[in-house]
Amino acid sequence: MALLTEGSIGDPDSRHLFAAAVEYSIASCGAGEPSADASRTAAGSTDTELRELAEALELVSQRLAGLDPQDRTAVTSALQASDRFKRGYDEPYLDAVGEELKRISSAVSAAAETRAAVLPASPVAPCFVSRVAAAYENCFEIKAELNPGTPFLAALRLLAAEAGIGLPDEPTALAGLIEPG
Repeated sequence: MALLTEGSIGDPDSRHLFAAAVEYSIASCGAGEPSADASRTAAGSTDTELRELAEALELVSQRLAGLDPQDRTAVTSALQASDRFKRGYDEPYLDAVGEELKRISSAVSAAAETRAAVLPASPVAPCFVSRVAAAYENCFEIKAELNPGTPFLAALRLLAAEAGIGLPDEPTALAGLIEPG
């Protein structure tokens, strides 16, 4: 719902109603829980878990960079004391670790995006897309547009990924899933 709030779509009541309609759509279309095959990577992580990992890595990087000088000295001293090879650790080392954490966070985010993008089309996609589009139009009194960059398309893809429902990549293929109403 943050995506809709940030995009100034509807008011809190209409967003709440939309969320309830989406939950109903997921259940009534037979999506239920994402299947293990459709929503998991080879390592067993969902794209949601990957996104959470990326956020956690970014947070650790920020907190490491935000340590005051006394704490940074304590951390580098503890690292040096626990290193069996007795390597030296200093301020630039902590900065480099922070940068690596940011780099890993970016890579994990990219993996999550790729994972969400390659989710195979689900047999419940037509029902889900049609019902979510109807709920969007009814709750917000805005046409559910599938053009790239539109709030509906972004929300639809995010909701489908969270539910483990694969959608076609092309907006024109998605448009064919919306039943005229």
